[in-house]
Amino acid sequence: MTIALLDPAFFLSRSDDELRRDLDDIIKICRDHSLRLPPIPEYWDYLQLLARPLETVSGPITKRAFMVIRQISAKSNLEFNQQPNVGSYWQKGFKVLFNTSMFPNQPWHRRMATAILRALATGERVVLLVRKINGRNVSMHASPNNGSLEEITRWSLYVRAANAQRPTRIACCHHSRNLSEEWTTRYNWQLPAPSDGGSHPFCVPDQWWMGRHSACSGFQWVDRFNNQWGRPANIPCGKGNHWDVQLCNQYAQLMHRSYLNIIDYPSKVLGKPSGDIHHTPTKQPQTSIYSWKSNCC
Repeated sequence: MTIALLDPAFFLSRSDDELRRDLDDIIKICRDHSLRLPPIPEYWDYLQLLARPLETVSGPITKRAFMVIRQISAKSNLEFNQQPNVGSYWQKGFKVLFNTSMFPNQPWHRRMATAILRALATGERVVLLVRKINGRNVSMHASPNNGSLEEITRWSLYVRAANAQRPTRIACCHHSRNLSEEWTTRYNWQLPAPSDGGSHPFCVPDQWWMGRHSACSGFQWVDRFNNQWGRPANIPCGKGNHWDVQLCNQYAQLMHRSYLNIIDYPSKVLGKPSGDIHHTPTKQPQTSIYSWKSNCC
């Protein structure tokens, strides 16, 4: 079982269309992964106060999304200790997400930390469902050629439950794939994972969650081998259902080519999984292509 808490930023004022999309994403993530969404009193009542003005002026479809979220929460009955030994939390990360400029005069960083620690006391996995906001937990890098790279700048929070020897890392999830492939909380969720079955998946560095590892370089994502993954520059919006992978020196020499075109996630190529070769560039040598999948573990 996994317990999820909601980012109060979901309930800041904005257009009805954007609000509805965000609420629909919350519902999808909860349903995809059977998440519990318990109304933990340390934050839930305040969340309701924040959401109520938005719900009042929202359209009928958005109002229904609010209702569905309340229904999911009502079914998430859990028993909590009445007076838990709360623990401690790393203030920097919480203050980045729940700073007072976004929530004036509201101690949301303490509120959310207390709620997360209360959830952890159940012994279950705990995640935070977050809204991405540029300048808060996302930094946008616009490419001079085409497309852009959305760098996640806050992908986890840290708390330490009372009497625990080590801190617990809380994943900040913005997409359903983050729950099954936790590294996508920091990296683009459309990068192919080893579990997708392809011969050339994106292999994250050991301890990818540590800030000392650079997730991207310029407009490309960097894997553990130093291959650089970017969207095709010659396709509108940088899409194309594949990644252009600039190979590191080791693999470039091994395969006698400088780059590969790898199918992204989810695969739209019939009969091929994400992480397989999408196509072989005509200007590249037509030689055998070494699979690095076995080196990911």
